[in-house]
Amino acid sequence: MQAPGFLLRQTGTLAMTPRLQQAIGLLQRSNQEALAYLLAEAETNPLLIVDIGLGETAESPDDAPISDDIATETDRIGDSLGDAPLDTLIHDEDPDRTADDLSPLERATTPSVREKLAEQLRFAALDATQRTIGEILLTMLDANGRLEGTPQDVADMLGLPVGQVETVRRIMMQFEPVGCFACNLAECLAAQFQAKNRYDPAVEILLANLDLLADGQRARVQKRCGVDDEDFADMLAELRALDPKPGFDPEFTGQPAVPDVIAYRDGRGFAVELNEETLPRVRIDTTFATRLAAADGSAKAYMRERSGHANWLMKAMAQRSRSLLAVARVLVTHQAPFLETGLSALRPLTLREVAEKTGLHESTVSRITASRSIDTPRGVIALRAFFSNAVGTTTDGGQSAETIRHRLRALIDAETDILSDDALTARLQADGIDIMRRTVAKYRESLGIPNSAHRRRAAKLRR
Repeated sequence: MQAPGFLLRQTGTLAMTPRLQQAIGLLQRSNQEALAYLLAEAETNPLLIVDIGLGETAESPDDAPISDDIATETDRIGDSLGDAPLDTLIHDEDPDRTADDLSPLERATTPSVREKLAEQLRFAALDATQRTIGEILLTMLDANGRLEGTPQDVADMLGLPVGQVETVRRIMMQFEPVGCFACNLAECLAAQFQAKNRYDPAVEILLANLDLLADGQRARVQKRCGVDDEDFADMLAELRALDPKPGFDPEFTGQPAVPDVIAYRDGRGFAVELNEETLPRVRIDTTFATRLAAADGSAKAYMRERSGHANWLMKAMAQRSRSLLAVARVLVTHQAPFLETGLSALRPLTLREVAEKTGLHESTVSRITASRSIDTPRGVIALRAFFSNAVGTTTDGGQSAETIRHRLRALIDAETDILSDDALTARLQADGIDIMRRTVAKYRESLGIPNSAHRRRAAKLRR
């Protein structure tokens, strides 16, 4: 039996320092959210200047001057911006730091309305095609939660029937807060009445006459509704309790969703560039830094510390731009047919494939694409919409599941004689799609399409 004793063991762990957490936060935030954070940092750092767009004073993060006094410090922290796996425990550099000591980006923040809606979309009982439609609808929300554009715009963008888009929009109008994704005020209020199970013909007439109500013609509206004074008073009280701007978020007022990346045709295909009009840049106030450097004691130490943090932010923003641009170029190059012809041409693509092509970690790619959008010739599209699982084909590496669903729906919509799942499978296999009957049945059910027996009975009833 071995006697008790001490055993010395050396292990290695990945420590997520506060600066690494900041870099991750900057990486996954949009230009507008990054700008808000940088402005908050500038309030506490007198050496930090934040520019936006292509102003004359803006400097490239790669070309900005770095003080010799803090070169060693910035080199030391540069490695913290790498692409190591991020699914590790977070270890703080100072165990005594409290939440009040953390920067705004490090603190746990309350999700915005847009983030809450995106979370509900991820967990909604929708198929992949419907989820893609939902991602597009999210990019079209204005500051009040109203839809900028029409369902027909989304249908044209994706090459889908407008009815498919409308189905998804109606589902998302019941997300919390209820009433977002409406095209007008009456529709927004109607969704909230429906959520309370109070939508009836009288309420429908009331909402159709909001203009008369605004003009003070209450008696005329009441007569059209066909209700007595007490019921009409109750209806008005319920109407006043509703929220006409369910998507309003004070922190994002005046900051409508805008794309961080732009894709455009350049003659050889598609070119990709960052949206320079909203891209924030960071530089150092060299005049003030020189004055502090000439001082002694605590002033000089303060200058070194603040300069180090400012230079680190410049490096972090430069890497953020490079990573976003690299990912966007891979997505656009791979999905060029999708941008040309619509959802039916979407090709299979996974996070791992993008990570391999960019040299980034999968978690980094996931964070970059989580809430970003890109302006394309087909409109503003969420980067998440470019991903799709693959289904094998007999001719190449595979087709996306969304493309096959789209093809399946087209076959059923065009059928003159009702096609069984076996017949649908044979048609798809004849097109070079290596698919099994059970997969066809699963995709058909995910599209909400009944089986051939139900479709056949419905067709007889229509005759």
